[in-house]
Amino acid sequence: MHSTVSMGIVRCILPGSADLETVRAIAAANPGCTFVYERLPSHMWDVLSPSVASDRLSQGIKRAFDPFGILNPGIMGPLT
Repeated sequence: MHSTVSMGIVRCILPGSADLETVRAIAAANPGCTFVYERLPSHMWDVLSPSVASDRLSQGIKRAFDPFGILNPGIMGPLT
């Protein structure tokens, strides 16, 4: 774990073998906290962070830099 007490930030690094239920249990045990996921297996993104790029700004940036949708497929969700 990494933390910056003055900013109220704690960074928790889980082993690569951590499954979806483990990640959900950690989030459930810390109500009121905001979780920002840096790296997840592709099948976890839709479940844990489904709206990561659903806003117009994110979609526009995704279209500008990856017009063919080949970079990190599924990580930022489908283009709408």
